[in-house]
Amino acid sequence: MHVCMRIVKALSVLMYPFLPFSSEKLQKMIGQKNLRWDDGKTDVKGELGDIEPLFKKIEMEEEKMLDIKDFEKIELKVGEIKSVEEHPKADKLWVLKVDTGDEIRQLVAGLKNYYKKEELIGKKIVVVTNLKPAKLRGVESNGMLLAADDGKNVVVLTPDKKVENGARVG
Repeated sequence: MHVCMRIVKALSVLMYPFLPFSSEKLQKMIGQKNLRWDDGKTDVKGELGDIEPLFKKIEMEEEKMLDIKDFEKIELKVGEIKSVEEHPKADKLWVLKVDTGDEIRQLVAGLKNYYKKEELIGKKIVVVTNLKPAKLRGVESNGMLLAADDGKNVVVLTPDKKVENGARVG
């Protein structure tokens, strides 16, 4: 017990620069206060105070599984990239014009570090078409393309066979 108390006292001194309030709370629990660096090596004298958990446990939320009805709300369509332009205010974004069968949509996509303009023009992609418009660095985006990111590369998801623009994915 004696060794444990010395360890707790030393920890309260060591943590003070990073967690001053928690350190003071711990010192109060072991009947100490205003400990300095050299005090961490000495014996603990006095009576213990009220002992309570120093930190609250962080409850991790379980990842919620989506119901099939939630997935059905997302409208995915095949689209073809018709043009790729520079974003006026962002180095990593392209402004795309995409034909989704019934209209030409403007999308803003963070693909500049992964694709050249020429690689994107004519590419068939999967687009989320029922998102509310969003402004990305001042330019409106009317949807979102699907892409995979493994931490090193971003790869646009494409249909593996020829399919018409506007074809529903689901």
